[in-house]
Amino acid sequence: MISVIVPIYNVEEYLVRCLESLKIQTYPDYEVLMIDDGSTDSSGMIAESFADNDKFRYFRQKNQGQGAARNTGIEKAKGKYLAFVDSDDWVSKDYLKTMYDALVSADADVTNCHTEYVWSSGKHAPNPVTNLPEEKTTDILKFLENTSFASWNKLYKKELFDDIRFPVKMKYEDYACIPQVIGRAKSVICIEDTLYYYFQRDNSTIHSSENLRDMLKAQRILESSSLAEKYPQVLQRYFFRNIIGSLVWHLIQENGTKDEILSIIRYGHQRYPNLNKADISLVGGYK
Repeated sequence: MISVIVPIYNVEEYLVRCLESLKIQTYPDYEVLMIDDGSTDSSGMIAESFADNDKFRYFRQKNQGQGAARNTGIEKAKGKYLAFVDSDDWVSKDYLKTMYDALVSADADVTNCHTEYVWSSGKHAPNPVTNLPEEKTTDILKFLENTSFASWNKLYKKELFDDIRFPVKMKYEDYACIPQVIGRAKSVICIEDTLYYYFQRDNSTIHSSENLRDMLKAQRILESSSLAEKYPQVLQRYFFRNIIGSLVWHLIQENGTKDEILSIIRYGHQRYPNLNKADISLVGGYK
């Protein structure tokens, strides 16, 4: 019933913890697709060692990025439902059962669960972006405006991904794909169970300005999708929250060029004329 897609790239230090958490799931009818995206460490060997379990399937491909690995998983998936787990994260043993039971009992298209940040020091903290109040909602606009665009704390009907895929060779590929997928849903069930553990690597560069620039690429992908016509308010909110509040803020903190910062802000005003100029001007004094 459920296909769990795990993209893998040079995560030998964390992979066993991730796969062991999937091996002990209390829900019986699932498969784990381990997509090795050209790892150069021992990640491939570790993943292959799990493939002796009939629930685990291993695939190796040339390095193309996490989006391409997830796309391969979608193509290979046999399940009616899809879940994504990043290879340095892990899940509760009841992750699949709780998510599936909630989705079926609510007759929903997507389940959204609570998550926790976890640091190597052992510190845990709730993730406020993913942790929404428990409810079933048909207000997809409200859900899109308030939830994280992360792929990994949700269970989806696979049909929502028909002709939608993750962009390849870019960071923040979730941002370009998941809002489109959720935009097709008729209802979402939010549950307050903390089931997903999001590991914070000490050496992570995901929030560097270099990587955050891909948020703008993702925004433009969304602008050319059907989501822009169906939920234009969402794209304006995303631009302010993600492009201004994250990319531009980091560029300012890291002494990015004034021309680049002003170019992004001007683009926002042209594309989203209802953006609050006063709020944007608070970001480093740029107008």
